[in-house]
Amino acid sequence: MTFVAILLVFLLILFIYKSINTISAIFLYGIFISAVFTYAALILYLSKFNLYYVTLNQLFNFNPGTWSNLVLQNFNTDALIRFLNGGSILFYLFYILFSLSFCITKWFEIKQIRYILYTILFLSLSQFLFFDPGFNIYMQNVAYTHNNMEIYKIISGYGSILFHWVNYIYLFLGFLLLIWHFFKNYQIRFLRNHTLFTLFSLLPLTFIYLLMFYFAPTNLVKSTFISNFNNYQLPELTIIELRLFPLVVTLALLFMFYNAYKYNLIKKSNKEFNLLTHTNIDTASLGVRTFTHSIKNHLLAIRSEAEFLKEKKFNNDEDALYSLELILESCRQSSESLESALDRLTGFRISPTFSALNQPVELAIKRFNPQHTSIQIVSDLSEKQLFAYIDQEMLQETIYNIIKNAEEAINNEDGKIHITTSKINKWGMVTIDDNGPGISNENKKRLFTPFFSTKSSITNWGIGLSYCYKVIKLHGGTIEFSSNKEKGTRFNILIPLAEQKHMRNR
Repeated sequence: MTFVAILLVFLLILFIYKSINTISAIFLYGIFISAVFTYAALILYLSKFNLYYVTLNQLFNFNPGTWSNLVLQNFNTDALIRFLNGGSILFYLFYILFSLSFCITKWFEIKQIRYILYTILFLSLSQFLFFDPGFNIYMQNVAYTHNNMEIYKIISGYGSILFHWVNYIYLFLGFLLLIWHFFKNYQIRFLRNHTLFTLFSLLPLTFIYLLMFYFAPTNLVKSTFISNFNNYQLPELTIIELRLFPLVVTLALLFMFYNAYKYNLIKKSNKEFNLLTHTNIDTASLGVRTFTHSIKNHLLAIRSEAEFLKEKKFNNDEDALYSLELILESCRQSSESLESALDRLTGFRISPTFSALNQPVELAIKRFNPQHTSIQIVSDLSEKQLFAYIDQEMLQETIYNIIKNAEEAINNEDGKIHITTSKINKWGMVTIDDNGPGISNENKKRLFTPFFSTKSSITNWGIGLSYCYKVIKLHGGTIEFSSNKEKGTRFNILIPLAEQKHMRNR
């Protein structure tokens, strides 16, 4: 039962993080492997002394033959204690390392964190030595020889309490870092969901581990008056804990599977949304090419006939000339609109340069001229320059389109559009907030679909947000939006920032 549960947890973690090739994923594997390592060491240690067979049989389904084989194996007891303590120490070590690498970008390059890391590694090595059976036997023999056994007991007792608190602090700080990362990245949906999923995955795993191994690492050996004969102690286990363990593991597993199920539903929904948007844009691009070619031929014929009438037939008729000029102007505008639509859907060629992210934002704000004088534009751009490889012209057009959409959507007298730039992890974020009427739920899924628009203007083709979506994707970024009815809409544009080493080379 428990063995199957542990195997399922491993497969769950492996399935979820199979595509993540990062240092944090390696540390996450380390958390699980060290936990399994500790379990195995405990079982072998108990089998060494033929302890708790009935209860362990309920947990691990040991048949008498398997248990007898384990009991008869000549395992080195000191080595088993080292494996038990080492697995426990590694569990806490990987826990804090995972949290640091998951929550802090370029964590090892930060000088202060390197010092913290060296301290953590030193404390972990110190723990391993402090609880090592060979070291403890040596210290006990020295204490017996000099009649200082009470001092040894005091040092051993307080040292054990100190190191256990250090390990609990690792867990506490790890969870605190993940919670801080969740709130720090709350505005970015995919980071928020991933952090919350990680938190909910680690909670049951941590609870199960502490339920069984709250005593570890520990000193399980005492020297005796007989040389080379040591007294090995029983771990602080209770029958009640062991019997409750399958129930706790089952509940924790159910929680973890439900958490993974919900997280994968969100990922699947986002993937389907992106796939649908890409498909719609590609389909619209093909349609626009055919449509543009056909309509432009008709416009060309109308324009040619209008020019003929203007120059040959009605060159002295002012009313006719006025009407013909309107026809020609309408043909010209229609042709330009078709060209613009075609370019926005098919003519994507970005020329990225190393630039400050604030520049296209400032240009878009400067270009914007609100039709409603009551609408207020407020900008709060990052004082620290954020550099990225961007196509300034296309990114400026993207930001301008979103601002323009916000302006057209706002219908209240105290309209406000708030534009900010900030850095979140490796991302530069441009946020555009408005206090307009918001987007209805039925329109959210179609927001980036070409030719979809909630505005009735004959000049609006509904291509602006599709254009924005493709531009951001070509920059290696992502665009997210959130909207509440009658409360406004927020767009977050996320662009990967340039590496620090590239910035230093400039």
